[in-house]
Amino acid sequence: MSSHETMQTLAEGIFWFFVLVTFSGAVLAVSARTLIRRVAGLALCFTGVAGL
Repeated sequence: MSSHETMQTLAEGIFWFFVLVTFSGAVLAVSARTLIRRVAGLALCFTGVAGL
């Protein structure tokens, strides 16, 4: 495996990690009952978007 392929695989893994963080934060923000958990979900969602 060449260095280019390794870097591309790493970049794809990081991308999908941030997609997962964004999606899970959005689901938490929408489905949580308490305001604190909704705010935490929104912060997690924004962190994922910033990472993307």
